[in-house]
Amino acid sequence: MSSEERARRERERRAAIERAINAKQKELDGVNAEIAKYEAILNALTESQTTLASYKADLETDINDVIVNYDVKDGTTWSGLEATKAWREMDFIKNKKDNYVTEVEQLDSDISNAIDKTNSILQELYSRRDSLNEDIRNLRAQL
Repeated sequence: MSSEERARRERERRAAIERAINAKQKELDGVNAEIAKYEAILNALTESQTTLASYKADLETDINDVIVNYDVKDGTTWSGLEATKAWREMDFIKNKKDNYVTEVEQLDSDISNAIDKTNSILQELYSRRDSLNEDIRNLRAQL
């Protein structure tokens, strides 16, 4: 084989490797964009869960400690029909609060599931990113 033929084949080999590197780099750019997207989603979910926990704590303090535990026993200024009316209203508020707490807990559970799913997706993306980086390093070593 002539030196010109060897040089031509070497150029073709190197060009094929460069095309493979470019293709892997393009795929890597897409994976990195997906990682950024899911990291932003994870951040938003985590912040939402923290905010939700704060709202639930405030609800417990504002409703249970102030309204539901308010003393409306007979013999106070709430005696008679007013006491009965107050008990009904307090039961209504307590039931509404309990329903709200149940809904908040379900939402918290849903957010936790979304966080778990997002973390799982991110782990797959991180693994794919590492694999692509390794492929690119190996291809560059062949140049």
